[in-house]
Amino acid sequence: MKSISRILALFMLVSTALTSCKDDKEVVPNYTVAFKYTPEAPIAGQEVTFTNASTGGKEFAWTIDGKSLKGAEVKHTFVKDGAYDVSLQVDGYKELTSKETVQVGDQLPTYTVAAELLEMQTPLEFTADIYNPEAAEVTYKWTFPENSIKGETNVLEGKKVTVEFKKEGEFDFTIEATIGGKTFTVDTDVVIIKQAAKTIYWAEKGGNIFSSKMYTSGVVDAIDTDVNGGEHPLTIQFANDRLYVFDAGQNTGWAATKEEAGREGSIKSYDREGANYKEHATFTDHNYDDAFYGYVDAENIYFTDRYGYVAKLGINDEVGVLEGDALVAAMFVKNNQLAYYSSYNPTGEYSYGWGALNGSFLKQGDTFWWAKASNHRGIYRFVEGDIKIPTAEGASELPAAGAILLDYTVKTFVIDEANSTIYFAANRTAPEGIGFYKCDLEGQNVVLIDASPVDGEGGGNEYVYITGIAVDNASGYVYWAYRGPTKVDDVEVDYAVTPLLQSGIKKFKLNGTVGTDEVEFFAKGVEAYGLAIDHAIQ
Repeated sequence: MKSISRILALFMLVSTALTSCKDDKEVVPNYTVAFKYTPEAPIAGQEVTFTNASTGGKEFAWTIDGKSLKGAEVKHTFVKDGAYDVSLQVDGYKELTSKETVQVGDQLPTYTVAAELLEMQTPLEFTADIYNPEAAEVTYKWTFPENSIKGETNVLEGKKVTVEFKKEGEFDFTIEATIGGKTFTVDTDVVIIKQAAKTIYWAEKGGNIFSSKMYTSGVVDAIDTDVNGGEHPLTIQFANDRLYVFDAGQNTGWAATKEEAGREGSIKSYDREGANYKEHATFTDHNYDDAFYGYVDAENIYFTDRYGYVAKLGINDEVGVLEGDALVAAMFVKNNQLAYYSSYNPTGEYSYGWGALNGSFLKQGDTFWWAKASNHRGIYRFVEGDIKIPTAEGASELPAAGAILLDYTVKTFVIDEANSTIYFAANRTAPEGIGFYKCDLEGQNVVLIDASPVDGEGGGNEYVYITGIAVDNASGYVYWAYRGPTKVDDVEVDYAVTPLLQSGIKKFKLNGTVGTDEVEFFAKGVEAYGLAIDHAIQ
């Protein structure tokens, strides 16, 4: 037994001696030990990532702020500012150690915004924060550039503030956080982008075409497109990615001669950038042939004269001067080619006659809608098959669609298909008086929305009145161009007393209730004729 014990003891002694000898003689690998960290200038309370950058090794041991961590990448948050020693050892060799002093600055306030898109003219909620491990009381102050945000002041207080930037761009601002009697300040910035929105256009009286984005905040940033609308652009319409302008010329009323009629009208269009201008037609003959009202679909440009007909051009036509035989060739339908015309309507039902002044014209599906706004009243509906050669025999069959609103001189109208509603303006005769109305698609359930008097332009049968109406189902409003009077019964209008008499672009909720919901303004102080909406969100 003693012999075996001695042999085992000798074996262990030799083994220990051999092992000790190997450690003392082991060669340290030829690695370059290094590390990096981000952010490069950390502050207290900010998480710092340390990453191994050595040329070799499998095991990485860190000592950071007195704490031991392992891994090729580790994270650590420094509680206070100051200088901190950080070391990295590779594979357990003390010779393979890298040390560096990391300078940590004061904690600084940061911010977040509760929005995916930082858009102009949109309420944005900013929230400030600062590293506060002791849960001390903190106060915050925000200082934005002057005139960059809406409101009475550009200096706001609180952990959370809501601001709306007036325009797009990069804005520098300051956040101050006071904690434990010490104030920490950071200069930072935010990039605000242009708000994507629809565009509304209006033809300003005696001037150019203007546009404005339909921001959710309701702000109006009227932009002059530098495109002249002409003398009386009673209709403008956005279609086929273009804005079409129908100018009725200088004189919309009766004129005995061409000279009395004054400057001629035109039909023109341009794209949403104000470029690619096209002049589809000009009129140099009597003003009765000018383009009073118009409508554009995917293939054709339709337009009415003062009282007698509707003509048609191709969507890309640029025919130059449209008169004489060229104008006759463009005729789509004349008054007396429909059985509504009194000379060819023996029953007298739905009748209009010679000189029936034209209002709006549009197409819904296969049906055309043609308004009359003088001694002859209403909206007359027909399909292309109802157009007949003007004889008593050929014109006795009234269009199946029939006429509606025969008690109203309809100057202009639009159809809200989504809500099966017609919005129209009666300029001369109506049971409830001239005004802005709505009704159903059969001309029933008529409701007067706004009875505000107008500027009185024109006279007799030819009151110009409201000529631009547009519906936007997304915003839930109908818009119309209103030109208010300067006097009522020879008394100067006081807008503080009667605000609805101020000229502007008015609006009313599509599902609104008259008497409960109010007529509002989209834009005040605007005198306009035609009105149109580009429904593309850009």
